[in-house]
Amino acid sequence: MAALPYMQLYVADYLADTLYLDVIESGAYIHLLMNYWQTGKPLPACDKKLARISKCTPEQWSNVRSTVVDYFVEQDGLLYHDRVEADLKKVRAKSKQASDAGKKSAKQRRLKPAVPKASGDSTGVQRTLERTHGVSLNHTDTDTDTDTDKKESKKKKPAELRSPELFEKAYKGMPKRSGPNNRKAAEKAWNGRLTAKVDPNLIVAGVNRYRGYIQKTGKEGTEFVKTAAAFFGPNEHWLDTYDEAGMVDLDFPEMT
Repeated sequence: MAALPYMQLYVADYLADTLYLDVIESGAYIHLLMNYWQTGKPLPACDKKLARISKCTPEQWSNVRSTVVDYFVEQDGLLYHDRVEADLKKVRAKSKQASDAGKKSAKQRRLKPAVPKASGDSTGVQRTLERTHGVSLNHTDTDTDTDTDKKESKKKKPAELRSPELFEKAYKGMPKRSGPNNRKAAEKAWNGRLTAKVDPNLIVAGVNRYRGYIQKTGKEGTEFVKTAAAFFGPNEHWLDTYDEAGMVDLDFPEMT
């Protein structure tokens, strides 16, 4: 059963991570993500089932499989997706928190003693005191102390780019590609990794290995080169080993 009747889709991240996918690859990928979210569990690593889930013919799936499956991690016959797993975990935790709070509130209501209703009719003693002394025993204090000097809410400033120098070196160090390489999308992906406590030096080192690999294989300047946003994205392409022998010296800082 799905965690929610709707799926969380981070449009900017999705577009940045799939810029180099064609229409069939992108369609297959989004159908796999939706099935993952709907069932609330990882996908079966079975080509026949994956072809059906992705709405592909066997021939189409055979052509797109290597590209699409690259977004997942295969383990024990199942395909896991880090981003979807993280979102499912958050939704389940939030749902449990709301459920626990509801149960606690219901329990408190059951244990709370009933409060007797106040009678609207005053006694003879009350009426006598009110006439004699001018004192009302049913006085309700309607005086309220309102503070009209409300503080103006401060507008949140947009998040500043973290580790700008390392970002510049990593962004400019990416191998040249055919097609767009959106800087803002790359900055957003970069900040997202730093928010997740990723060491920026790991990304920089990954760019070093990737550029060496692309240059060695002669793919620089083609559409097969990943965008910076995709490389810095949640799929952690910077951790891939690529071909260590193809590394080039980009004057990046050493890992500490």
